[in-house]
Order: sequence, then C-alpha cells, then structure tokens
Amino acid sequence: MGLKFLFLFIIIFATCQNGISQKYLKGFVYEKIKEGEHTNFSPLPNATLIWKGSTKGTVSDENGKFKLMKPEGKDLYLVVSYIGYKTDTQRVAESVSELNIVLKESYELSEVEVKARRESEYTDKLNPVKTEVISSSGLQRLDVVIYQKVLRTVEQLTYLFLMQ
Repeated sequence: MGLKFLFLFIIIFATCQNGISQKYLKGFVYEKIKEGEHTNFSPLPNATLIWKGSTKGTVSDENGKFKLMKPEGKDLYLVVSYIGYKTDTQRVAESVSELNIVLKESYELSEVEVKARRESEYTDKLNPVKTEVISSSGLQRLDVVIYQKVLRTVEQLTYLFLMQ
C-alpha cells in the first residue's frame, strides 16, 4: 500500500513539475567568437529579451542566463537584442522550455572624432569683445549709481501715483 502511494506521488509530482517548467522559458544568450580555426561562445550579459507584441520581458544576467515566464498562446515569438548585435526574433514552440540564442554582430564601429567649441571659452580674433576689470572701489561707486537710479525711479513712480 505504502509503495503504491509513493509511486503515485512521484508520478503526480513529475507531471506537475513538467507543467510548471512549460510556463517558463530559460536559457542563455551568447555571441559567437571565431579565433582562427576555433569557434568559441561567450555569454552576453544584459541582453534584452521581450515577447513580441507585449511589454513582458527580461534581461540576461552576467553569465548570459535568463528565465522568462511564457505568455498564453501558441504562436510565441521572442525578440532578443543587444547593443552592437543584430536583433533576433525566435519562434518558441509551446513545448519548448529551454533555448540557447546566439546573436550575430551587426557591424563594427569605425573611429569617431568629435570636435566642438564652447563659445564661452573662444575669443574671436576678428570680433574681439571689450572687457574691463572693475576694482572693489569701482563696484562701490557702481552700487551708489544704481542706488541713485532706483531712488529716482521710485520718486517718479510716487509722483505719478500721487497725481492720479
């Protein structure tokens, strides 16, 4: 009796595990590296994996490993992308629970040279800007002049206001 119960439990547990594993897709994202006659595969960390037509996805870890919950449906397409590599769209059958993906390089970047000039640091020799150095006593005189202008403006506004 106990042996039949154990056997039945193992069958039910195995069936449930198979059903649970079908709900997730796991695997690795690699790049193909050709060194002479040898071909190696190197993991791509932080590769983006998204189900086509949805916003559900994940990012591969530092070893290129990913685990992603499968959406409902039979026609599943997984879009895999990584900077500098061609985006790949893989059809995933309903029964597939593990998938290893190899991305191909899209192109090799050439050298980029950036030249820029900030206007604040550039003095045009043809159109120089006149500059003056103002001492602290000059600033004090400037303050007095500005203060006198403000007072005259306030007096004029007060006069206009009182005239109304």
